[in-house]
Amino acid sequence: MRPIRTLLIGLGQIGMGYDLDEEVWHSVLTHAKALVLHPEYDLIGAVDSRIQRVSSFEKIFSRPGFSIIENALGDLNPDMVVIATPTNSHAVIMEKVLSLCTPRAILCEKPLAYKVTVANAMVELCSLKGVDLLVNYPRRSDAAVQRVKSLVRDGDNLGAFEGVARYGKGLIHNGTHLLDMLTFWFGSSKVDHVMPQKKLLTGDIDGDIDFQLQFKSGRIEVESQGLQSDVFNLQIHSQAGILRYEAGGNDVTWQSLLSQPTPIMRDFRMKNSMNRYQYEVYTDLARRLRGQSTLLCSGAESLMSLSKANATLDIVRSK
Repeated sequence: MRPIRTLLIGLGQIGMGYDLDEEVWHSVLTHAKALVLHPEYDLIGAVDSRIQRVSSFEKIFSRPGFSIIENALGDLNPDMVVIATPTNSHAVIMEKVLSLCTPRAILCEKPLAYKVTVANAMVELCSLKGVDLLVNYPRRSDAAVQRVKSLVRDGDNLGAFEGVARYGKGLIHNGTHLLDMLTFWFGSSKVDHVMPQKKLLTGDIDGDIDFQLQFKSGRIEVESQGLQSDVFNLQIHSQAGILRYEAGGNDVTWQSLLSQPTPIMRDFRMKNSMNRYQYEVYTDLARRLRGQSTLLCSGAESLMSLSKANATLDIVRSK
């Protein structure tokens, strides 16, 4: 099977890492680096409106760069397009891409959009065109997150539980990572008990908010640590044991409180190198394009976390 011909749109930190310092540049697998290193992909080019980044991309990766999407799609015939641009540009870029070509798949950075109506239109457009739309919530491809999913089984293995989760950098921008992971583990939830003292940000399209999520078998207090914080962790307590997800996912532990735990409920510690997450996403995506089952977040599934975040913001707006 030939490599998946991929066009990358967006050469910022998550795309190429151009404006990261040298230490981060060598340690983080951005989209461009992961695609070049992965044997199942052929990075055939990239697009960015900033000429300096296009020039740097061509020099570093020896692939053609473009400043105009139409020129790139006129010269190239991608199997897949990656959209790694700022959130407010996702919809316009996707519409432009799909007016010019029909790739097998689009991988879009999270969230799809700030507004659910815009994100839903993007999902419907891809469905109409027969394009597989995935959203880059990479923790779904992480071995520790998948092990926890097997452990909790939508919370049924835990019994009644309570937890505290912390996020930074805005509820929609980064908090949807957390919401997607919690939905992945525990199923559907409802927003309850939004704290009024928190604030709206960025022209009311995002927020720095504390709230509570109520699941079938338990509840989790979600706390914002502010726009400048990289915090992403949680602790969940139940009669069955204590789950800790710390250091952004680099340290994941389960401490069983059962006198005779089953094999899946025994203590474990999984330290994961999150700097490889993008590579793991592309491994899963290649499987999906071969027709195999994966746990990647589809465009339709991503609407759940985005809807939850927007519902929370709407409660604050109404106060």
